[in-house]
Amino acid sequence: MPESIATPSSALEGIDRPGHFGAIRQEGPGVVLGEVCPRSIVQLESNDLSQTLRSALGLNCAPAVGGSAMAPHLAVLWAGPSRVLGVSGQLSAKQLEYRVVESTADRSLAFIDLSHGRTVFQVSGRDAKSLLAKGCFLDLDRLEVGGSAITRLGHFTVHLHRANGAFELYVMRSFAHSLWHWLCDAAEEFGYEVVPRRCWEMAFLP
Repeated sequence: MPESIATPSSALEGIDRPGHFGAIRQEGPGVVLGEVCPRSIVQLESNDLSQTLRSALGLNCAPAVGGSAMAPHLAVLWAGPSRVLGVSGQLSAKQLEYRVVESTADRSLAFIDLSHGRTVFQVSGRDAKSLLAKGCFLDLDRLEVGGSAITRLGHFTVHLHRANGAFELYVMRSFAHSLWHWLCDAAEEFGYEVVPRRCWEMAFLP
């Protein structure tokens, strides 16, 4: 029987209308904002995370602190001690759960489906770092491509990942509306473009 997957509506429904806003310069908008929608976002936590990721996902080891790793159809982002975030544009959370549970006997493993509880924004453009620096305490110049950190952005806690050509912000769905307005307000001085909502792609990763 085909798997039945509920597709949640966006937390920004009717708000993130595409277009150009703010002080657009001759060279175009300095910031590009948009929501991206992974098919699944899951959290894995284990006392033996490296072994679990090796047996379940084929990774040689867990991502380094503040880093990320790649598995087939899956990005694995560091999310704290013994914890990672798995993000996929193709695999459902049920498919990931089956793969993990069937391939490991790790009794300490905790698998949590966050797909319906997180919203993901992408921030790119020549002034993306300047925009995020308004509310983020991290030294973004030292955050390399593939870097992953849980930090504050304004009044919000976000999981920040530096992808290839963009910053990804993972935020709790209930705060998505407020964070979106914060980003838009902060981007006014640079001029910004809102792009249509799209599927999350592995191409944004290193």
